[in-house]
Amino acid sequence: MLPPNLAAILIAPLVGSLRVSASPFPANEVDYHKLLETIPVEGGTVTVYGYSGIDPPQTGGDLVPACGSNAVTCDYNNHLAAISTCNALITALRSDPGHDLPESPRDVCFNGDGRCCVSWHNPVGGLKWGHLVDAAQVALNTCRNANNNRVSGKTSDTLLASTCTSQCLSDRPNGC
Repeated sequence: MLPPNLAAILIAPLVGSLRVSASPFPANEVDYHKLLETIPVEGGTVTVYGYSGIDPPQTGGDLVPACGSNAVTCDYNNHLAAISTCNALITALRSDPGHDLPESPRDVCFNGDGRCCVSWHNPVGGLKWGHLVDAAQVALNTCRNANNNRVSGKTSDTLLASTCTSQCLSDRPNGC
C-alpha cells in the first residue's frame, strides 16, 4: 500500500484528464423509440422514428466549422440493406428536400421490397429530408457491396442542418 501523499501525487494527473459527458437521451433509448410519421412515396413508404418527450436543440449555435467531411466506415457483415432499397430512400429524400422532420427524430426509413434507414447520432433541430441526402449518398457509393447488392455504412463528421454528428445507412432504424 502506498503512503497517502504518494498516492495523491500519482492519482492527481489522472483526475485532471477525466471527462464526464451527459446525453440528452435515456440510457435505454430503444424503450423511447416511436413512430412519428409515415409518408407514402413511389414504391413504398417513408417512416420517421424518434424519441418521445425530448425536444430537439435550437439550430444555429452549434455549427462546427471543420465539420462536413463525411468520413466513411463500411460494414460488410452487419445490418446490410439492399442497394435498390437505399437508392429508393435517397430518391424519396431528394424528391422533397424541404420536408420538415417532426419533433426529435433520429431516423428515416424506406419500406418497400425491403427496408433501408438513415439514422443519426445527435438530435438536430430544423432538420429537413434534404439534409440527409449527401452523407447517405456517400455511404451508398463508398460501401456498396457488389457481391451481394447490399450496403451498410457510417459517416462521421457529418453536418446536418447546423449540427455536427454521425449518420448511418443500414437496414435498421437505430444505428448502423
